Amino acid sequence: QQWKTDVIRIERFSENCTVAEEGVFRFMIHAPGVKKLKMFRVARNEALGDTPTYIDIETEGGTVGAPRGTGFFEVSLESVNADFVGTEDRYECSDNNGRYDLQQYCDPNPLHATCIENEGASPSCECRAENGYHGNGQECALKPDHYDALVKDQYFR
Repeated sequence: QQWKTDVIRIERFSENCTVAEEGVFRFMIHAPGVKKLKMFRVARNEALGDTPTYIDIETEGGTVGAPRGTGFFEVSLESVNADFVGTEDRYECSDNNGRYDLQQYCDPNPLHATCIENEGASPSCECRAENGYHGNGQECALKPDHYDALVKDQYFR
């Protein structure tokens, strides 16, 4: 996943100079060209050799607001004193019914299948039963009882 922001260290202290972790903290961040920003807290695990783990701030009560102007987002955190980084979910369904980075996720014909975005994961695909198609979403075929003898462009798989 390609990061869209710098890693940001946020540390907060109380009036008497002690660490203040709790309490809502809001800030604006600039991520040019991003449609929907996702922010992650970077957690380090010494048991795993200090390998970073990325935790979606929304699972910890944080939020990222809708874009304001040209790439500015308001971020709200429930807890700070950590590193944070932002990225953008890929929109695999936005072009050619799920064709993204030379990988076709769904049946390429949008009349056969519907591509469904899944934030942070590959899209899911469903054959369009309302059009008479069935299958796993990656390959959809017309059900035999939906063939029309007068339509010449139908074929069997």
